Amino acid sequence: MSTETKTVTKVETEVKENQPNEEAIIVEAPLFILFAEYLGYVSIFNKMAEDWCDGKVPEIHIQKIIILEAKCILRQMKKDYGLDSIREFYSMYYPIIFQEYDEKLAKLIKN
Repeated sequence: MSTETKTVTKVETEVKENQPNEEAIIVEAPLFILFAEYLGYVSIFNKMAEDWCDGKVPEIHIQKIIILEAKCILRQMKKDYGLDSIREFYSMYYPIIFQEYDEKLAKLIKN
């Protein structure tokens, strides 16, 4: 895997100013798109994101589109739910749905 394929693939939730002790939650962009689907934010890139989570790394231009899509979804989610609710949903779904995908993505990024 080239260095270029290891581009920024993370979507970060910001630390609120009134809660400086909270750490940002960092989620890989394809994983975030899959998570967003559970909250009703369906993307046309869901299949590509799922393939990426399964180890089929897309071309760099597709990666950038998926990253941009994840950021756009996050922006809308923050307006609709707020960061605290998003964190709660993610924490609730992570161990039962997304942990396996997250582990696969971590291995892809390390290589």
